[in-house]
Amino acid sequence: MVRTVGALCLAALIALLPAVAPAAHPHKYGVEFQVGGGWHAMGDVNDFVPSPQFSNIEPDKIGIGALAGVGILYRGMDDFGWQFGYNRLFMVSKYRISAYLSPVESWAEQTVSGGEIYAQATWFMPTDFGEFSFGVGPAFYSATLDRTIDIVQDGQTHLTAGTFANAEGKGFGLAGSLGIEIPLKDMMGLGIIFGGRLATVEKLIYTDASDTERTVFVGSSNQTLAVDYSGAFMKITLRSYFKPGSGWRQPKN
Repeated sequence: MVRTVGALCLAALIALLPAVAPAAHPHKYGVEFQVGGGWHAMGDVNDFVPSPQFSNIEPDKIGIGALAGVGILYRGMDDFGWQFGYNRLFMVSKYRISAYLSPVESWAEQTVSGGEIYAQATWFMPTDFGEFSFGVGPAFYSATLDRTIDIVQDGQTHLTAGTFANAEGKGFGLAGSLGIEIPLKDMMGLGIIFGGRLATVEKLIYTDASDTERTVFVGSSNQTLAVDYSGAFMKITLRSYFKPGSGWRQPKN
């Protein structure tokens, strides 16, 4: 469903793109450094139950994430351009569920991290307060899930089945943003961006101790566990613009 929606939105986006013409805009080329955070759905991760003995216990769920990354800005027209970038995505907490099933505590933990590579077609609108922008486009996501389980029976037997590290997956999604850039200097600006993602990594695979690839499933079912980055985010970016040298496209003799 996510891929179908993303494909339809991308097709509509391409149809709406203006023809790119040469521009003399002083902010045609730029780079940006960005930090921020947001909320991710993480449904399958938060619904994980390591054993029926934990079924009535509420876990510490994850949802709030942070990001840090870099971007490239290119403006082909005064009111239209592109944003390309990479963000490292990581959760500010971990999933944890615990209980005293014996005199010794039993528990399970999961941590999630990943990355985002995006390309956004962007429309610009200058105002007296700064320049507003709206961007939308496809994105590529990666996710890594670590899981640790320690269920203690009779106060001495530790059951760790289901523990793994570095279960990885990749998937495509869609991201959009709405922001304003406040000029700091002639060739530098501060961006305040709000946005949303529709993005799910639908399958994770890890290598076990016998060097065999395993897929992470939801419980004992045949449904693969997904890492769902869908949600809203906010970021602050520091943008620096530059003008390439007059002969930068010509090969050197």
